[in-house]
Amino acid sequence: MTSFERGKTSLGCLVPSCEATFLCDVERQSHLNCVHGYPKWFRFHPRPRRLLESANKEMERKRQIWQEKRKKKLSEFEASAHNMLANSVGQLYQSSKSDSMAEKKRERRERQKKSRATIPCKFFSKESGCWRGNKCMFLHEVHSTTNRVDQLGSPDVATETMELVDELADTLQAKVSLSVPNNAGFGRRRGKALARR
Repeated sequence: MTSFERGKTSLGCLVPSCEATFLCDVERQSHLNCVHGYPKWFRFHPRPRRLLESANKEMERKRQIWQEKRKKKLSEFEASAHNMLANSVGQLYQSSKSDSMAEKKRERRERQKKSRATIPCKFFSKESGCWRGNKCMFLHEVHSTTNRVDQLGSPDVATETMELVDELADTLQAKVSLSVPNNAGFGRRRGKALARR
């Protein structure tokens, strides 16, 4: 008597040349894996109905979110179409605002140039020079040391500077008194072998 006549379901092997029958899907799955070399992830039965329903619900939810975003974008587009005239006026205002900002920036740059014109450029005196060139805000004229020597070489300036140096030396000597100790100690003595000499 066959299993169908007894009221039991029987599952046949999926390979047409194989005549094996099984009582449950797990047995058939192990047979397909071991005997015929099917992969372990292979399943004959489709996904359960509840999984399909949940997948459909997820797709429906995503579609609704997409439709809401689309409606929002369309309403924004319509609102922007009505406000085209206001936007053009806003653009004119923005361009005048940008012109005034450019003017303020140019004025600020001029103020910076004036304030920095007396400060010598630290790159100009180097071997490679200042890479900014004429655009540099800092001073590029460096007084040569020969000019200073020539100015100091004149008799009036030389006597004045010598007097100033003498006065400075006298005041420093009066304010500073140096005392030199006979011997210096650096920390604790470690033994009596290092007696004073």
